[in-house]
Amino acid sequence: MKFRKDLNIVFRSSWEANFARILNCLNIKWEYEKESFQLKDGYYFPDFFLPNNVIVEIKGFWDSESRTKVNSFIEMHKDYKLYTIDADMLISLERLFKQHIEEWEDEKITVTKEVLPVVGITLSQRKTFVSVLQTGDKLYLKRDPENPYDRNAIQVLNKDGKQIGFIAKEWASIYASKLDIGMTFAVTIRSKEEKVIRVNVERENIHENKIYDFLSNSYAI
Repeated sequence: MKFRKDLNIVFRSSWEANFARILNCLNIKWEYEKESFQLKDGYYFPDFFLPNNVIVEIKGFWDSESRTKVNSFIEMHKDYKLYTIDADMLISLERLFKQHIEEWEDEKITVTKEVLPVVGITLSQRKTFVSVLQTGDKLYLKRDPENPYDRNAIQVLNKDGKQIGFIAKEWASIYASKLDIGMTFAVTIRSKEEKVIRVNVERENIHENKIYDFLSNSYAI
């Protein structure tokens, strides 16, 4: 926790402070941790409240509690639009805005490799494809926005384009928006179990600036 003179407010991290400066640069009105929301198990305190019921959550890393809260919020508060921003996007935002903001706080942004579970691999139509997979094999992600059960659904395909399962829902809500704006990911099998395959997922096109539309302006060319 640190008070930022230029913003006249206390932030928990330099990433949050820099994001507030980006919003100011874009003339987007914002409020920080304005209110909390009741969830199934506890409360959720979002980071930024923007106009038109837009909420932005800044995340340095995704632990189980953070993923659970994001998913619960999305399910229970459908009148809000939640955008999550982690290192995969923060590195682009720094590249685009740092030079335009005098008070920018430098902090190394490391894009981490996440381990995501692939579920639904035991269905009969997928068993043949799953059975021949081995540790280290490359897989591919494909959005499935028309999925009747989850609009954030992400299919997992083998090298021949055959579906072997889905990214688990708790992670799909985080990665769906990344895929939707054009981020690409290298996916390899880390381990294979009876009912789940765990995959290493790391952003590939890290040198391309992929950000949400509401953050785009003349700087984001």
